Amino acid sequence: MDYLKRCKRASIIVVFDIESNSYLSVFKDCVNFNIPGGKCFVNESFEDAVVRELEEETGAIVKKEDIKLLLKEKCGDYIVATYFTLFYNGKLETDEDHKIGFVPLEYMLSNSNKDWLNYHKKIYDMIKNNY
Repeated sequence: MDYLKRCKRASIIVVFDIESNSYLSVFKDCVNFNIPGGKCFVNESFEDAVVRELEEETGAIVKKEDIKLLLKEKCGDYIVATYFTLFYNGKLETDEDHKIGFVPLEYMLSNSNKDWLNYHKKIYDMIKNNY
C-alpha cells in the first residue's frame, strides 16, 4: 500500500506550558529530550501527521486550528515542519518505549544528535523570544 509508506518529510510539535516555562517531551534518558512527532505518510499533510504522531506518542490530542507553524526547513535528510500549541486534551500516556512529560524549556538544548540539536536551538530561540 503506497499511501502507508513514509517519506522524507516529518512533523513535530511543541506543546508549551507558559506558567511553568516547560514543554511536552518524549525521552528515553536524561541526555536526549525530543519534541513529539514523526515521519509523514506519502499522502499525509504535515498538519495531519503532527496531530496523529502527538496522540500516538503522548496521548495528547490537538485540533488543527489550535496549532501554529513555527518553522519548516531541512534537518538532516528530512524536511521538518515544527508546530506550536498551548492547548491539548487527553490523558498523557503511552505504550511506546519512551517516557513523556513536561520538562524545562532549556532541556530542548539537550540532544546528542547534532542535526537535531541545531534545529532545536532555532525552535528554542523562537519560543524564548516570544513567550
